[in-house]
Amino acid sequence: MRMLPFLIAAVLVLAWWPWPRAPARLDAAEVDAALALPLSAPEAPLRVYHLGHSLVGRDMPAMLAQLAPQGHRYDSQLGWGTSLKAHWEPGEP
Repeated sequence: MRMLPFLIAAVLVLAWWPWPRAPARLDAAEVDAALALPLSAPEAPLRVYHLGHSLVGRDMPAMLAQLAPQGHRYDSQLGWGTSLKAHWEPGEP
């Protein structure tokens, strides 16, 4: 019984806590309108880092580089059979 006030306080705090909420979903017309706007071309050459895995061909970054104008550069790191988390946390199996 002595813990009851603490339990009630904890429930009230958790009920009041501003939990993250999922963003509002767009309807089909809003999605179509957003996708209809073309992206503007980059104002300067871009430098892109490709973090891939064994299901993405190792030549994918080079293939995309051939489509880009002169000046754009890329670097890549591919992990064969590796999870994305293992790239960031080397001790992760």
